[in-house]
Amino acid sequence: MTDTPSPDVAESSPYTERSHADLELGELAREVSDFARRMVPTGPRGESTSGYRLADALALQALVGRLVEAVVVTERQNYVSWRRLGEIADPPVSDSTAHGRWSPAETEWKTQRRKWLRHNVMGGPDRDDTVAERAARLDQWVTRHTEPGDLDHGPHPVTDRLDRMDPATESVHLSVLRQILLSDCPATPGAPGTDDAGLPLDLLLPLEQRQAAVDAALAAALPEGPAAAEAWHRARRSRTYAESLDTQIRSAAAQSSAPATAPRIDTVDAVYLDGPLAGQRGYALNTLGQRVGFALPPRPGGPTGEYEVITLAHQGRPASLRLIRDTPTDSQTHSPAAPSEDQKP
Repeated sequence: MTDTPSPDVAESSPYTERSHADLELGELAREVSDFARRMVPTGPRGESTSGYRLADALALQALVGRLVEAVVVTERQNYVSWRRLGEIADPPVSDSTAHGRWSPAETEWKTQRRKWLRHNVMGGPDRDDTVAERAARLDQWVTRHTEPGDLDHGPHPVTDRLDRMDPATESVHLSVLRQILLSDCPATPGAPGTDDAGLPLDLLLPLEQRQAAVDAALAAALPEGPAAAEAWHRARRSRTYAESLDTQIRSAAAQSSAPATAPRIDTVDAVYLDGPLAGQRGYALNTLGQRVGFALPPRPGGPTGEYEVITLAHQGRPASLRLIRDTPTDSQTHSPAAPSEDQKP
């Protein structure tokens, strides 16, 4: 393996969660606007409305309620606390009241996002391409309805706002996808955490191939030195593992039509030795060098990183995890102020 990253890692990385939230808000705002425009009284006078205008107004009111919930989701994705949302409400309410009023919408959005991720990781058509298509349609709609005096954000006002995950964030994202695969894999046998659990190689391979590319990008961003050398070592190991999976798939396809499955997955209790999770318990695959990602609140923007298994679980003793990569919060690397203390994950 040559120690150079793939040039298209940044361009092909997934869109961030806040980009998905912004896009859904934009589509709902367009629906509200188009619905309201159709309610303007037009045409010849004389025909009875038969009350349909009230029915339309009530439908629009319900639609605006959904828009408010979508706004709350985008605000939460941009680190706004429940206390601040309560202050903005009319009339103002406490943070606990704001949480009780709008947190179900945030929870439902996260549930739908997990279903979306599960669709992708389980081998469904890649829907990330549709993000660009949806944004392009919103671009056309926004520019078509721009009025004199409106801010001019160019011909692609929606598309230009969308952002993609950086390599560190995507590495954590890949860990989440592996956990989804472990918990939701429909293989038989395939129950997570059992001795005979197996993962379909054709679903695991794209994750490991992407991990190899992301690891190379992370290594390339480091200055020469021990840290960079260790990062390139992880990148080469990821690449080797992905290539071995590909070889197994090809070999299985040549020998049989039955789908290949990954080796037995041994999930064990683990303890974090250092870093932000020092002393806490978690779980990992009982394999030396296995990595476990983490993302602390607020999300996105909070600390992220990875731990590595350095000792295996044995006779009731948990595996040990050592911090190998830790990134600062957005507030430590960028100018915006840090989230307030009442920010909840």
